[in-house]
Amino acid sequence: MIPRPKRRFTKVVVTINIALTWAVIGYAIYAQQPTVAVSGLTIIATIIGAYVGIGHLDMRSMLNSMRGTFDFNTFNPSPSDFDPPEDSQ
Repeated sequence: MIPRPKRRFTKVVVTINIALTWAVIGYAIYAQQPTVAVSGLTIIATIIGAYVGIGHLDMRSMLNSMRGTFDFNTFNPSPSDFDPPEDSQ
């Protein structure tokens, strides 16, 4: 079994960045700067989207590495391969 990456470092970095962004959003709301608050929410969505997107690419690369060497493009069965076997009576 292929060991699954824990991505501990990236989880910590994402958590710290989101916490800091929420702090900036809170200050922007307090200072009545709605443009900064909306920008902060966009930054949070971007950070989470990048984190999830990279995780998806990690999963796809793992699944591709687990795929066998069978080439599905060259598999071309003939119609007789699907006929039921004849009874030998």
